[in-house]
Amino acid sequence: SWLNATSVRSVLDSEVYLGTIHYDSVVVENAHEAIVTQEQFEKVRALRKKRREIFGDSPFQAKYLLVGMVFCGWCGSRYFVKHNWGDYKKYSCYARANTSRRMAKAEHCDNKNWGLEELESAVCTEVEQLLFVPSFFESLVADREAAIMEKPRGEEDIIRDKIKDYDDQISHFMDLYQNNNMPASVVSARIEKLHNERMALDEQLAKIQPDSAVEDFNKEGMTDLITDAGAMWTLADAAGRRQILQPLINRIVIDGEDIRIEWSFLE
Repeated sequence: SWLNATSVRSVLDSEVYLGTIHYDSVVVENAHEAIVTQEQFEKVRALRKKRREIFGDSPFQAKYLLVGMVFCGWCGSRYFVKHNWGDYKKYSCYARANTSRRMAKAEHCDNKNWGLEELESAVCTEVEQLLFVPSFFESLVADREAAIMEKPRGEEDIIRDKIKDYDDQISHFMDLYQNNNMPASVVSARIEKLHNERMALDEQLAKIQPDSAVEDFNKEGMTDLITDAGAMWTLADAAGRRQILQPLINRIVIDGEDIRIEWSFLE
């Protein structure tokens, strides 16, 4: 296949997706409509950096498709590929295999071993649902939106409510002034006090890190990226497919017979 890991990586690194074009030393921003936001582009970079921390400077030279992505849902250890008799290979929890105490998160674990081809085939089947069945992506987005709606109100929501209350009070005093129902000096003092208290809330809100689950989600941009990934998937060799999986998948969690893919773009 002509589309190998190097060519896929060049796509992920390209700022063309941001609408930026380079001509030698000249950089033209907003040269065309961006496919992804700056935030999403940086998120992909962060994910790839995390993978490099796990695998080193050549993360995509791993011999097997899912190495480094699979985690045990029982004890939290990673899964690795274990060689058995003959040429049989399986993904096994480090705590169950007891081959590396440094990598094991528990003294012992009985979570299921998965045959290499069986697990990789199951994951690829679900990935292909994402890449080639639009309704699958739509269902993921719908589940995400439902989870956000059910999420308890947090500190950020409470502060925003207070800010709105201050804005309403300021508007009320402005109406009183305009209708000559209150002296200008009184209105001015009240509004100044409310404005200062509102500014303090703005500063407090700015210090709160936004919850990633409720950050803006560029559905159209993700749809375009998934379409592109689908085209690359069809043509990519094994190393290229691994490259495609890395930005899409945060973790694959094994819970006995169940396999749960945690999609990075839904975080």
